[in-house]
Amino acid sequence: MLVVLMIAHVFISVAGFKAMAADIADDSAIQLLRLEQAVDRAAGIRAAKRLQRSYAQFSQFGLWGAMADLFASDGRLDYGLEHAVGRDAIHTFLRDRLGHGHEGLGVDEMHLQMNITPVVTLAADGNSAQGRWHQFSMLGGPRAGASWAGGVLIADYVRETGVWKISRLSYHPQFAGAYATGWRNLLQDTSFIPYRFTPEEVGRPIPPIAEVNTRTRPADDAQAAQRLRRLEQRLSDMQASDTVRNLQNAYGYYVDRKMWDDVVDLFADDAVLRIAGLGAYHGRQNIRRALERDGPAGLRPGELNDHMQIGSVVTIAPGGHYASARGLQLTMAGHNGEWAQWAEAVFENVYRNVNGVWVIQEMTLFPKMRADYDLGWASGRLPEPEPSPAQAPDDSTGAPVLPSTAPWLPTFSYQHPVTGEQIAAPAGTMPVAIGSNVPVADDSATAPTSDADLQQRLARANTALAIIEGYDAAENLSSAFGWYDDDGFGDGAFWTEFAELFAEDAGRAMPAVGIYRGPARIRQVELELHGAGRDTPRRSIPLHMRVQPVIHVAADGRSANIRSRLFQTGSNYDRPSGFTGGMYEDKAVKRGDRWLFSLVEIDHVWRTPGYKAGWARVPENFGVRKPSPLLTTYPPDEPPRGITFAPFPSIGPMWFHYRNPVSGRVPENYWP
Repeated sequence: MLVVLMIAHVFISVAGFKAMAADIADDSAIQLLRLEQAVDRAAGIRAAKRLQRSYAQFSQFGLWGAMADLFASDGRLDYGLEHAVGRDAIHTFLRDRLGHGHEGLGVDEMHLQMNITPVVTLAADGNSAQGRWHQFSMLGGPRAGASWAGGVLIADYVRETGVWKISRLSYHPQFAGAYATGWRNLLQDTSFIPYRFTPEEVGRPIPPIAEVNTRTRPADDAQAAQRLRRLEQRLSDMQASDTVRNLQNAYGYYVDRKMWDDVVDLFADDAVLRIAGLGAYHGRQNIRRALERDGPAGLRPGELNDHMQIGSVVTIAPGGHYASARGLQLTMAGHNGEWAQWAEAVFENVYRNVNGVWVIQEMTLFPKMRADYDLGWASGRLPEPEPSPAQAPDDSTGAPVLPSTAPWLPTFSYQHPVTGEQIAAPAGTMPVAIGSNVPVADDSATAPTSDADLQQRLARANTALAIIEGYDAAENLSSAFGWYDDDGFGDGAFWTEFAELFAEDAGRAMPAVGIYRGPARIRQVELELHGAGRDTPRRSIPLHMRVQPVIHVAADGRSANIRSRLFQTGSNYDRPSGFTGGMYEDKAVKRGDRWLFSLVEIDHVWRTPGYKAGWARVPENFGVRKPSPLLTTYPPDEPPRGITFAPFPSIGPMWFHYRNPVSGRVPENYWP
């Protein structure tokens, strides 16, 4: 029987534990209370990210009211020099400023605001959080013309009446431009947006608990077991959410390389692939036929087939056997010397847990835009390609029909994060159903109640929590690396902060140079390369956006592998910028209670000669770098590994730190 303690104070500090009797410090009730608070904090980080990803998804279809409802009652939106306070004012501002006075979007109108590369940290009290995001936007359409815009989002999140909301969102615009000419910096001297995180907070996004609230002590073992069961389910759902997000992001990487065997492996035997406006494919064999609409397996020289998976909002159904995810797929495809295209689609997917392995049960794609690269999405719209008879769908009526003369909105598989209501389509907008609902399976097993079993379960729960915290810390590290690389100027203290993201023995690969070991060497090579003083004026920004992470935290919660995509655009005051694509395979380690990089490796895959040429006119060997002066002035500790330049239009090897998450298939280039 758990001992109910009579104490004079409601809260017990960590320091106080040491001064108290050992039987109290080790008491299962105190451990349970601490775990409850820690799980609640981990959920707070997830809630903040869900708010911001929902904000971007609502923006994609002009759901200005739904966006405003994400804010606290006295929330504030800053948009450059303009601002609005309160939900009603924010709704009016979004509708008038971004929606040209009306709800929703017009036919073929784009309002894609990608909120990417998050660094999110929780406040010490666990009831507020801060976030920093890139906002990269593709806007306009046939009436207004296509355009670009982008900048930095600074977000404050708060728990109000038990629900996480946005308390303040500040957008700092940095660049914009018409599609025909490309984007440029808005100011000749682009100001630095100060960081609201430290290197320590990046790797420790959830502060340690200083006090444990003892007012809610369990009355007995049975109540403790019941509460622990709820915690176990919350932890299981968060881990499942990470697994589903990894699965979806891995799907995108396999499609990039037309690894059709691996793509098909991700689907259940009886899965269905629906493509709105085309039809449905049933079963793995037929899904393989659908994939081959884009050609046989493997990339040919000169082919680009990147499918970025962005902003997934994952929901685990009650019982933990099914899940859904809604997100964006942005495609950059083409063949060098022949053609290049943009494509955008929304995905609404259902996943199923089969004997502990998550698989894709249903995938529904809603193609929203396909456009010629040279002309853009205002005047260069293209129809979706018709499949050949060999790739025709099994069922031409088994997928949603998309209207061509009215704006449409794919219905949402998740409810509004703040109101808890179904997201409604604006008047005049046609809602398009995904075709199925996520099944719910009951999982009401009775939890054991012995104190010994409680101890074992508490230990397992704390390990699960460490893995969940590791996932968020790893995503923070990945994003923070890109932010520091973007803002690579200032005095030596700036590069000292950057180096503090790395463990004592960590390696940082400098492209075409080699690997530098340890924070001191990593700091110095950045100073050698970039200098210690700020460029005045600051006319360009590199924009290292690291997206689509696949993060695998080790079973002990002490190390992790991180795969992420480099989506580098850059921005300049004097000229439009081109694009660079690449792949990071990084490693992180937990030292004490803080996560740090142990290795950062980059393979550049493709580069464009400029904005106009895009990826359709890339000269042979364009990505080859000249020998770096660093090889002489500050040699690396280790030589570079693999290809040290962007090989496109040739096709270089692609490395993976993981096997296929469903079948276990080992990739050709496996680097665990």
